[in-house]
Amino acid sequence: MSIDVAATLPSAEDLHALLDQVWESFVDTQPLLPAAPANAPAWSTSVSVDGAWRGTIALYLSDVGARAIANAMLANARPGAIETAPEPPTEEDLLDAIGELANILGGNLKSLMPEPSQLSLPVVVRQPALPADHGPELSCRLDLSWQGETITAHVQLTDLPEEQHPA
Repeated sequence: MSIDVAATLPSAEDLHALLDQVWESFVDTQPLLPAAPANAPAWSTSVSVDGAWRGTIALYLSDVGARAIANAMLANARPGAIETAPEPPTEEDLLDAIGELANILGGNLKSLMPEPSQLSLPVVVRQPALPADHGPELSCRLDLSWQGETITAHVQLTDLPEEQHPA
């Protein structure tokens, strides 16, 4: 039996729409715009889905971008803080904020995939390598810009049973 593995991956358009929804709710109403790929991200944050659909959802961020995201998320969480300049995020705030962003994005993506499945806790890594391109059958990558900083969103299928690997 042949399974269309690519059909279980979100398209770049679907990933962008999902990220826009999460972004507008938790970070900023300023849209994410297409961008050139980033070269060397300072941070990555990811969650894994395990179950009927198995994959990893990751965001790759510059240091400036990660700190701006943390500031925006913390300002949105503090009543009245939007009117005043938020304090620079601590390292713990940054880890929590970008980890939570991956968790929210992963949960939204998981809800669109075959059930049953479980979402891992977020993992945040300093100085990550960008993901390898495994082709459109196994991964979806989107390079976006916010406040002049590149944000790379990447969805990768993982641990496919042998009969599901593309030929």
